[in-house]
Amino acid sequence: MKKTSLFAFVLTLFLSFRAAASDDLYMYIWAEYIPNGVLKEFTKETGIKVHASTFDNLDDMYAKIKITNGRGYDLVMASIEYISLMKRQNMLEKLDKSALPELKNIDGQYLNLPYDPDNAYTVPFTLGTSTFAVNADKVDVSKLQKLEDLGRPEFKRRLILLNDMRAVLGMGLRMNDFSVNDKNEKHLQQAFESLKEKILPNVKAYDTEATVQALLNGEADIVMTWNGLAYAAMRENPHIVEVRFKEGTNFWIDSFAMLKNAQNKQNALKFLNFIMRPDIAKKIYKEHAYTSPSRAVRDALPPQVRDNKTLYPPASTYQDILFENDISEVLPLYEKYWLKLKSFHYE
Repeated sequence: MKKTSLFAFVLTLFLSFRAAASDDLYMYIWAEYIPNGVLKEFTKETGIKVHASTFDNLDDMYAKIKITNGRGYDLVMASIEYISLMKRQNMLEKLDKSALPELKNIDGQYLNLPYDPDNAYTVPFTLGTSTFAVNADKVDVSKLQKLEDLGRPEFKRRLILLNDMRAVLGMGLRMNDFSVNDKNEKHLQQAFESLKEKILPNVKAYDTEATVQALLNGEADIVMTWNGLAYAAMRENPHIVEVRFKEGTNFWIDSFAMLKNAQNKQNALKFLNFIMRPDIAKKIYKEHAYTSPSRAVRDALPPQVRDNKTLYPPASTYQDILFENDISEVLPLYEKYWLKLKSFHYE
């Protein structure tokens, strides 16, 4: 037996065994998305102990769920394309809506979207944009109008991009006036070439969670990041500003879904309902300042936060061409060009 096959067998066996307890809940989520205090409160109310494993990129999340066939976890957090892919591969369980009365608190504009009609499989948790945070004390922001401006020689090795396939390839697609959901291989190749020639020489690193910290520490002057992290950095350092390029930005939703092989489905439903309660949604937002799909959260925010264009972009931002929809049928093509991009190193 190959080592990889043996590893998969042992991991599956272990995860299947650990998930059997009826007073437990196992989830696989983005790091730092749910405060420990919220998890402890859920346990105190229900007696259900939450075991949260974290990932820092969606490719790793999907690979682990795929190799174990979803065994060992009850809930997973994923973006639109991976939700669509796992649904098509019969890896997800339909949600019992009668157990989710708090779904009424989710803003209707984030429900019943094309990737999951009637939210049969998902509960939106957070949403936002991939954007750029810039230290205006070191960078002349007026020189950043188009995405190709990131390739200006004065920014060499001062740029950090997200370790996120859709966000980065989306840049290349937008640079060529293509949709961020384009499925044409020639267009993807063109996006790859544009990034390689115009942007990559200035890229210092790809990262997800540490991009903003690098900006605050002076290790970079321009970072691609999530709007929630950009907002937090702007509050910490008044010289940091958000820059949106004329080509637009990607808009995404991270949702919870229940795995088909979940061993604790009732516990999972209880948790989903719990986090949609207005009092709990507000506690989550207090520590996780991303755009919340909860009406109760937004209504309770002070005007300067509720009307902040970084956290809550104007409606004109939500154009179909920029919304990250399902591209799972051509996901291997995206992965091909993503790997090629990350294999390039410039001195």
